[in-house]
Amino acid sequence: MSPRQDFITSIVLFVLTGALLLSFRDTPDRAAMVPRATLNVMWFLSSALLVRSAARIGAARKSGARTVEPSFFLNSRLFFITVITFVVYAALIGPLGFYTASAAFLASLIPLLGFRRPLVVALVTIGFLLGFWIIFEVIFGRVLPREFFEAALSVGSSDV
Repeated sequence: MSPRQDFITSIVLFVLTGALLLSFRDTPDRAAMVPRATLNVMWFLSSALLVRSAARIGAARKSGARTVEPSFFLNSRLFFITVITFVVYAALIGPLGFYTASAAFLASLIPLLGFRRPLVVALVTIGFLLGFWIIFEVIFGRVLPREFFEAALSVGSSDV
């Protein structure tokens, strides 16, 4: 990416991660530990990118070199497909559950981005879901949003 693209991206990431960190202020420490750690790393890396890209822009201006700036997105169509698909995914996590929504998200987004081999789509989807299950439910002992069919199956159970 060009220094200008890096600079704009770093500002967006810096502001978003900062805002998300602030949103976790009132969240209990144990529940917010992993998101806060992830956001702190993202905030630090976006700060580093911001400093690096500003230095590159300054050096380019100082040398007087003229560069042709590429468009910000290499493929804006794929960017907007990804954003729209992600918004739908985020809306579906609550009603469908994390694993069902994630499987639908990956199984639809990967082909939309141009990867058409069904085996690759299936392996990436299964690998992603298995990785999340191991990290959150096995290692951290945190249950992710309940699946829609679990709620239907436990209607008559007494251990709710």
